[in-house]
Amino acid sequence: PSSRIPVPAFLTERPSSPAVFPPFQAGGEWIEVRRYRYLKPEATLWTVAGPRDVVPARSFGCGELPMSRILVGQRVFILTLAVAAVTVVFLHFWRIGTAPPGFYGDECSIAYNAYCICETGADEYGVRWPMFFRSFDTFTDPVNVYSVAVPVRIFGLHPWVARLPSGLYCLTACVAFFLLLRMWRIGEWVALGGSFVLSVIPWVFTLSRNCAFAGNTAALLGLVMGLILTDSALRQRSNWRAILAGAAWAFTIYAHQSARPVLALLGAGSCLVLWRPLARRWRVVLVITASALVVLLPLIISVLRSPEALTTRFEQVGIFQKGGSLTGVISAMASRYLDYFSPRFLFISGDDTLRHHTGWGGELYWHLAPLILAGLYVVVRYWRRQPRYRIVLVGLLVSPVSAALTVDRMHSTRSAYG
Repeated sequence: PSSRIPVPAFLTERPSSPAVFPPFQAGGEWIEVRRYRYLKPEATLWTVAGPRDVVPARSFGCGELPMSRILVGQRVFILTLAVAAVTVVFLHFWRIGTAPPGFYGDECSIAYNAYCICETGADEYGVRWPMFFRSFDTFTDPVNVYSVAVPVRIFGLHPWVARLPSGLYCLTACVAFFLLLRMWRIGEWVALGGSFVLSVIPWVFTLSRNCAFAGNTAALLGLVMGLILTDSALRQRSNWRAILAGAAWAFTIYAHQSARPVLALLGAGSCLVLWRPLARRWRVVLVITASALVVLLPLIISVLRSPEALTTRFEQVGIFQKGGSLTGVISAMASRYLDYFSPRFLFISGDDTLRHHTGWGGELYWHLAPLILAGLYVVVRYWRRQPRYRIVLVGLLVSPVSAALTVDRMHSTRSAYG
């Protein structure tokens, strides 16, 4: 097409040479019409090199689209995007220091350790620049504390400052989710709606207003960015994008302990269901793996020196601490795993702990149920044709694993990655 008129994004096939029709005069202006045929027989693109009348048309039974309609559609989308962005920012940051009320023990510990890092470069026990922060006889992951340390250094030690990184990670994850949907060729309106819903569902919204959950929202961001960069690296066969993808996956592992089993199973499951395309791009996969291992090297060294930093929390909340026979443990794990797909958890009551939940309804809004069922139908029907649907299916199946391995039932923060 002419330089003034871009090719619509939905037409991705390479076009044939254009058929240029004789120019004609309309309204005192000379107009040239070109026709591009694509590999799909029903996809024919008409472009008009004129002043203002017609732009590229999606000729799936439709005629040319007036320029005014295209511009109005773009302006409506931009306006809707701006309104959605302002609404989400307001909801996540309004009175963030006082709602939820109080500043409970985990938040105090994280904020104080962040303050100590800013002032002395050591945690509350005097350990300089630790990988894991000892807190209440357990250990906090590094991303949480170091993320809080940055705004504390700038604005001082206040509740709203300590809670700020959780909201920023959450909003950035929603933006990344919009980009992921667009990369997967989802319509811009559907992508906008999906990212907006992600930002306001109780499952995620409560995480963004609590200092103790900055690691969870950071892990959610790392998971989405890892998918974006890995998809881009594999498509483009790009080594530098593969390096960034490995760094994103490593960041997810640093962010929160509950994301580690999910990420390991997601990687194994994706290799299983996508082994053919991954085998053809084995060099890119190797670069991603090597990049992740290099970034994770400090964590690996720290765990080898003091493995209790990685295992103490699981020893406290793991399902194996209850003892019993192997059959009983497996039965309990299966029961907890299925809880996370139950209507009670998803739409009726959700997590009973008010630190993790709004106290109203389930983890998802009930009116989303038809959309979820429609999405599951599409994924199950077309998973053989679309690689991304296989990743969605694997991610859905492995997301509750971390939560199912603990004694608590229907724990929303440990299952927030699905």
